[in-house]
Amino acid sequence: MNISGNFNTTEKELLCVQEIFTQQGIKVEKIEKNPNADDGDVLVTLKSGRIINIEVKEESYSRFEKYGDLGIDFISVFYFKTNALDWKGSPKRPQYLNRFLNDIDDTRPLKYGKLYYSKSDLWLFFVKSPNGFSYYEFFDGKAMVSEEMHQYLANNCFFAINNKPSWQLSHSDPHNSAVFFINHNDKFLNKFRIDLKKFINF
Repeated sequence: MNISGNFNTTEKELLCVQEIFTQQGIKVEKIEKNPNADDGDVLVTLKSGRIINIEVKEESYSRFEKYGDLGIDFISVFYFKTNALDWKGSPKRPQYLNRFLNDIDDTRPLKYGKLYYSKSDLWLFFVKSPNGFSYYEFFDGKAMVSEEMHQYLANNCFFAINNKPSWQLSHSDPHNSAVFFINHNDKFLNKFRIDLKKFINF
């Protein structure tokens, strides 16, 4: 694992990207892990030789079915100035964001999420049910890391400190991480939705 909290989910990400491209009838030369995890997750080489860099985000099936939200990495690594238990648990309204940021200890390791530095061409969000994909969409990579997106999330969306259940590898991590939640039907978000076939000029 690296400091971003990227556990070894690569194999599943590769298989899901392969499955989606196959479903869409898009032939590829190669699908592989991006050697620079900060730039993106998966590299797809098309038959033409063009390489597409994709950020891959899997959402929990049960949570997505209940709320319809997508989680966008806000802060990958941070520490509170104190043991701020008030912040943990249910998502918080955007009006509490500045107070939350003021409670972060900026003298200790701090790393913002992919929202601020990903170089991916596309962001893929997907949800897998027991019967296959129940949702997947691609979004414009530049839009996802834009200042416009940052401001929209900060002013309109709930945020939460990620829970670390005992069955997750992250349970033993001493640092915290945080996420923004945005509904998959959000009109602002869906302005940046990408038709994969059109994107690659299929």
